[in-house]
Amino acid sequence: MLSITQIKEGLNYLGITERGTILDILNARDENYIWEEEQKEIARTKEGYEDRFKVPQGGTQKFYTILNKETTGIINDLKQFVRQNPQSLFIPSELSGYIEKNKTIKSVLKFHGKSGNNKGNLEKAKLYPINKIIELRGGFAKRCIWHSPDKDQITPSLKYYPKSNTVYCFSCAEKHDVLDVAMKMYNLTLPEAINKLST
Repeated sequence: MLSITQIKEGLNYLGITERGTILDILNARDENYIWEEEQKEIARTKEGYEDRFKVPQGGTQKFYTILNKETTGIINDLKQFVRQNPQSLFIPSELSGYIEKNKTIKSVLKFHGKSGNNKGNLEKAKLYPINKIIELRGGFAKRCIWHSPDKDQITPSLKYYPKSNTVYCFSCAEKHDVLDVAMKMYNLTLPEAINKLST
């Protein structure tokens, strides 16, 4: 199904730009509907954009190999762009983000290479209780390690769920497992976090 933005772009391409006509075509009685859909799409795009430097967890060696190849391609394209446009201010920060991502991918691949999928250690690490890493009171942490890492919150928002061994912050909507928590708290890569929690 086409998104509202895609439909509007198609109509604009056909020369249909009058808002009333577009609303009639979309059978939308309320302009707010169009506005809300556009805002949702912008939010989804922004979320994907902000996540572009994150390395997904729990993938197979094949997944990380493909991701490494894609990231290396992006890095090479950005380097080429910088060579051709040395005055560009935005691209160097983009490039450094992808270089850091690639380093993380390579460390994950190195870890996979040493120990295969290392499923035993991974499963063992996932069972390590989060409440041994973060101090909890009444099922809540004093602070969210993502949006309030340096100070205690007046109203704690990071909730611990023992059954799934995960945490969720009601303030910044971050949901993570024990590996994410260990990586954040101890500044570790995924392989390092697995090693730390499984020994």
